This record gives sequence, structure tokens and C-alpha cells, in this order.
Amino acid sequence: MYFLAKASAFLLEWQLRRGVADCLEIPIAATKDIARQLSKLHDAVQLQTARRHPVILILDEELELFPWEMLNILQDHPVCRVPNLHMLYALYKAHERNISRGRFEVDASSGYYIVNPEQNLPRNEKRLRPFLTSRAPSWNGTFGVAPSSEQFRDVLQNYNIFIYAGHGSGSQFLQGDEIQKLNVQAVTFLFGCSSVTSKDLGGRIEPAGMWHFYHIASCPMVIGNLWAVTDAASDAITVHTLHNWLPRTQDMVIDEEQERMPLKPCYVKDPDAPELWRPNGYRWKHEPDLLSAIRRSHTANKHYMASAALAARGLPVVIRGQVDKDIPAKSLGSG
Repeated sequence: MYFLAKASAFLLEWQLRRGVADCLEIPIAATKDIARQLSKLHDAVQLQTARRHPVILILDEELELFPWEMLNILQDHPVCRVPNLHMLYALYKAHERNISRGRFEVDASSGYYIVNPEQNLPRNEKRLRPFLTSRAPSWNGTFGVAPSSEQFRDVLQNYNIFIYAGHGSGSQFLQGDEIQKLNVQAVTFLFGCSSVTSKDLGGRIEPAGMWHFYHIASCPMVIGNLWAVTDAASDAITVHTLHNWLPRTQDMVIDEEQERMPLKPCYVKDPDAPELWRPNGYRWKHEPDLLSAIRRSHTANKHYMASAALAARGLPVVIRGQVDKDIPAKSLGSG
């Protein structure tokens, strides 16, 4: 029973109740109150709310498409993916000077966004325009304008954060063969359908995707979707992730009591409505660790498949100067 209590933070309710029933030799129906009390033990509560080290998944190519980040045991953890240890080490060495306490530090004041570049996602543009212009006022970007390959190349090399909100991964504007020749400094968000999925190329060639070319170009992290999602669902997750990850702007009115409360999911009730973003309309709880902000964004949409599609590939990322001091440095490594 002692070990069951110690492990209660890692068990689902039905697992805990079955364990109690086996230990006390009583019917499962009589274990509800006991299991509930075990889950409220101090150690269990501490484990559930503790700051977590990032979990870096190295997955077999045959298992890549599964949303491992949504497993119950990983849902409260910051999780990212890398294809192998060699790529992880290469990214670490490429950005060693900007890594502190095991995380790549990024200056969030420099960013660029490309929204609806093919002019066929008007609702996407209508929803994201008020958010990006008010939440990231120092950033540059375009709405409804197709970038040239030179512009796309310049953005990847000269900005710290890049957001692409259009169809696919943006390869129609700059091919992977060209991207891999660059030195990409930007933490890259590709909020298009199947933007970070791996595709079977046939024969004995391993599955690959656009994210491979970004990593070859030393891109510290690529965030995108493993499969197709609706633009409304993608926009909700975009807003929720960036709103809580980016630092507070001067014109944000924050209630300190509200900030300490749990985040409120921002569901899209009407995909045609532009009111996805309302300044000061959502609770804001700053999460400088990008993987943790992504984990929280899973509550931003009521459709499981839309939330599960989001995946991060590369190094753990944090806003510069805001590395979590609650996590010991010695177990994370340092640059």
C-alpha cells in the first residue's frame, strides 16, 4: 500500500482503484474514496505540479506519426522530438553559445510572420491579424502577400522567431534543397497541415520531411502539425501558445489574481468570427519555456485530433533571460 501511495501521481484513477482493491482485498466499487484520498497526498500533489525536465523523444520512423506527446504519462511534461542522437548533438554544438541550463535561449523581440500568403485563407488572416499586431508589436510580417524565395531566405537567417500560417510547410516558396544550405537562426513555427510530418519516399530511403532540411540548416526548433487540421483549430492553438509564451507587452492589463489561476481554454465556437483574439480577454500566465507553453496549448481546442497534431522538433527553447531556476542545472547540462 505504501508503494501504491508513492506512485499515485503516475496512475490513472482506475489503476489506483484496482491497486487499492488488490491490496485491501475489497471490491473495486468500494475504493473510490480511498483512491481519491491517496491522489491528494502531499507527495502526489507535488509531483503533479512540479517543474519538469524536457523529455526528448527519439522515435523509430515507423512510429513517428503517433502523437506520443498525448500519452497520459507525458501530458504534464515538456516534450520534443529529434531523429537521432547525432542530430541532437549537432544542434547543440551549433547553438552552444546560446544554450543555458539545457535550453536554447531566444530573444523574443525579433520575429517575423507570414500569414495567408496564397490569399485563400481569409478567415485565418482575419483571426491572426489582430493577435499578432497587438501581441507582438515589435515584429515584422505580411498578411495576404506571397513571399519571394529571397525574402523567405532572409527571414530564416535574420530573425529569431518565424511564424508561417498558410498551407503546408511553406515549401512552395522555398524548397528544402535551398533551406538546407542556410544557417537558420529562427525558432520556426509552421502552422500548416502536415508541416512536420515524415513522408515515405519509397525503397530503402528513410521517411523524411521539410523539418529535416530545417535541422540540417541548424534550425534550433521546428513546431508544426503531424497531419491535416482545420485553420480554425490551428489558429486557436497558435494564439494560445504564443500568448502565454511571449513576454508581456506594455499595454497588457494583467490581474495578478487572474494570472495565478489556471489557464482558460479558448475554444473557437464560430470559425467565421474574428473574435478569436480579444486583448485582455484571456487569462495570461507567462510560460517562458516553449515546450511547456505547447503542452498547455493542448487545452486550446476541444478536438483531440487537432491538439494531438502539434509537435515540436529540435532543442528545448526558452525566452532569453528567463530560464527556469527551479530546475537544477547540473542534470540538464550547460552551454
